[in-house]
Amino acid sequence: MVSSSVKLLLSAFGLMGFATAAVQCDLVASDDCGRNSHSLDHKLPTSVGSTFFADGFHGGVVNAKFESETQSVSGNSQYVDLTYNFNLGDYDGTYWVQLPTSFGGGTSCYAVYKNCDVIVKFWDKNNPVPDHYTLA
Repeated sequence: MVSSSVKLLLSAFGLMGFATAAVQCDLVASDDCGRNSHSLDHKLPTSVGSTFFADGFHGGVVNAKFESETQSVSGNSQYVDLTYNFNLGDYDGTYWVQLPTSFGGGTSCYAVYKNCDVIVKFWDKNNPVPDHYTLA
């Protein structure tokens, strides 16, 4: 359990959302995924527990945290699931985030709102973890 003084400090720094479990960000099936609008590449943390902050172009701040790296299948250490938390702080809108996929060098698109998690499944450990995402 998190002590009340720790909660107070997290709230003061605007990081309280990282201390609570997040819902899954929605996978967007649309092919355009914000490609017709403004988009920016941002650094993605490559160490579990690290958080990078970026200004959102519609307002607010986008906090991207590398939450965890877990085995995709028990007993198989070659493939891992990468969990990232995206937190928009006080911003009430939605951003589209494009992340690399595990297969074929493509990207997947997610609707990020408030505080939600994205899981990149079956990432091959022979490849470096993603180091950027596109905010659209």
